[in-house]
Parts: sequence; C-alpha cells; structure tokens
Amino acid sequence: TLPFLAGLNATDRTAEQSGLPGIDAVNLWPYLRSGNTTMLARNEIPLSHDALIVGNYKLLWSEVVHEAGWSGPSYPNASSTTADVQGASLKCGFGCLFDIAHDPGEHQDLAGAEQNIVAQMKSRLIELRGSFFENDDRGIDSCPAGIDMPCACWMAVNYYGGFFGPYQEVHVEHSSQKDEALAVLEAVEIESSMT
Repeated sequence: TLPFLAGLNATDRTAEQSGLPGIDAVNLWPYLRSGNTTMLARNEIPLSHDALIVGNYKLLWSEVVHEAGWSGPSYPNASSTTADVQGASLKCGFGCLFDIAHDPGEHQDLAGAEQNIVAQMKSRLIELRGSFFENDDRGIDSCPAGIDMPCACWMAVNYYGGFFGPYQEVHVEHSSQKDEALAVLEAVEIESSMT
C-alpha cells in the first residue's frame, strides 16, 4: 500500500536473485478508499505455523497457546497484574476456532460446533506451511566476551548512549567509536538545551 501511494515498485530484485521469496503484500488502497470488503485481494492470512485467519475465522492449533489471557480495553492499567496475560494459556491441540468479526476478544471457542471449518482450516494451514520462509541465520554478537548482561543491553549502555541499536555483526572499535558516538550525542543534547 505505501509503495503504491509513493509511486514505487515494491519488487525486491536483489532478494529474488538471492533465492529469497518475493514480497508477500497486497495493495490495500482501493479497499481503504472505498471500504468495500469484496475488493480485498486476500481472504486468508497465515499468522504462523499454528494460526490462520480465513474470512471471519481464526484458527489456533497448538498443544498450548501461551499468553492467552484477556485484558481490558486499556491495558495495562492500575488493576493489571502480570498474571493477567503472561500466566494464562489455552489448550488448542485439536484446534480452537474464533469468529473474530463478532468476537474480537476471542472468548467463544467455536471448534466443537464448527468442526468442518476447523478441518478445512487445518488442512489449508498444513498446505501453507510448505511455502513458509524461515531464516535460520544467526548473527554474531559484537560485545566483548564475559559481559554480565544481554549483548543488546551492553551495546545500548556502552555504545549507543543508552539507546538500543544493532548488536550483532557491528564492526566497531569499542573504545574509540563509543567515545565518538557519545560525544555526538552530548553535542546534540547541549545544542537542544540551548534552543
């Protein structure tokens, strides 16, 4: 949608030449302009290996779905606890089905009453899994050995002046480039405090 509005071609030729799958996107501008849902080019959205949306229905298919609790419309709030969501789970080994158009909070599992829809969606999800792209590449942390915190945190504290940034395969001389980056941040802070 955004490339269309900017007049750009969204094709990633470099990715295609490297054997990566093409961009999986749909221009939603005609729908957004008209509000006509029959214009949608896609009726299904695979969310993961364990979840699929088709039309109004969402299938969850996993032995245990973690963080499956319900929260209020404004969450977190003064009465929230971490157990509200983090401690809750849902057993969907045979599949859980929700009508997300009429039950957006996913309170009513329809799997027992709509077994044919569950079977169709499971079959479709199995079919779609064959085309999922997974990147198993793992980068190399750029932090020194033996630090006592996650590398992303160490880089934020020691290299990015308290801000998170890339922490893998960042080729830096920790001491000199860190000092240079901190000097730039300090200069920006001084300049902004003077205006």
